Amino acid sequence: MNKQARKKFILQYIDKKCLINIDDIVGRCNISPITARRDLDELANSGYLIRTHGGAMKDESVSHLFSFARRMDSKREKKSAISKFAAQSINDGDTIFLDCGSTVFNICSFIGQKKSLKVITNSISISSELLKFPEIKVVMIGGEILPERRAAYGPTACKQINQYHADKAFIGTDGISLKDGLSSYDDYEAQIVLAMAEASDITWLLCDASKLETNSVFKFAPITFPDYIITDAEADQDIIDTYKSNNINIIVV
Repeated sequence: MNKQARKKFILQYIDKKCLINIDDIVGRCNISPITARRDLDELANSGYLIRTHGGAMKDESVSHLFSFARRMDSKREKKSAISKFAAQSINDGDTIFLDCGSTVFNICSFIGQKKSLKVITNSISISSELLKFPEIKVVMIGGEILPERRAAYGPTACKQINQYHADKAFIGTDGISLKDGLSSYDDYEAQIVLAMAEASDITWLLCDASKLETNSVFKFAPITFPDYIITDAEADQDIIDTYKSNNINIIVV
């Protein structure tokens, strides 16, 4: 089992059991105790769990990864400000991709008056929210449904996305840094984001300030991958200045 698969296993196991021991990892992943400890140390350094003697325990920063409802409750006002600004770039008649991120979901509140808008999404929550707007045509991407994220993933979803072309894609990420670029909890999420961005003319990355200069489990694209990054006013000014000096189009709202 490679490192990314091991880390995904560890996070899923600890979310269900609250605790994990070195022996659990060694037995399930067929690796040495030294490698298991190294995986746990890396996840602990990223803030996803708390190291204990002989293993690790669940931390609240892990829990938000698995529940759409929890992610929606987190930093609600900041996410609303980011998505409101992003929605200003959407024009009547546009075709847009919306991924299943909780910040991206908030765009639904600001596009109800758009005319002849076509929204393509893998998010059940976004599809349901937009049904109340008759002027908006919604295309729900199919695939393997992950209930905790209320969204479709997998090869089928990516294949369907590749059949479309959009004016703009609005995506999220679990982490972003100058060195390691965009990162996600798993490759399923990354594949959807990549597919949507590659099928669009312009890509907007929506992320609150807590995501800046942090890394998640799966690195999947350079920081220059999105055309624009929108974050909130709590972003560290030194980080913003560094990004801009590296020709990163980052907008603070």
